[in-house]
Amino acid sequence: MARVNNPELGEILCKDCDEMATVHQTARGAGRYLYTRCANCGPDQRTGAKVQTRLWFTTQWKGGEPDIKPPNVEDSNKKEPESEPENADFEPENESDENGGEPSKTGAWPWVAGGFGLLALIIKGAR
Repeated sequence: MARVNNPELGEILCKDCDEMATVHQTARGAGRYLYTRCANCGPDQRTGAKVQTRLWFTTQWKGGEPDIKPPNVEDSNKKEPESEPENADFEPENESDENGGEPSKTGAWPWVAGGFGLLALIIKGAR
């Protein structure tokens, strides 16, 4: 006997092929997790918190959100999680020498010179 899919609850953009995928919810088990079915990529039944949270908040629901929320959906006030880099407000500090606050112009040169010096000592000691 052929297996019947759970009812279609909404749609979401497939992250792999950029086509629309249908969203369903498992009918059995304690989790009642969401999953997707994409015509190109097939089913995606991952149950991790990040995946379930993305599905919960970014799905275009047909007739409103499901009655049962997956247990590991992280609470969010946003409809769509934003992916802003952690260091978006970071401004690098300029190294300054003690005479006048000008940025250091030496860069990596002392490290390179020291590396060559150490290499020369190792080679000379090996002879």
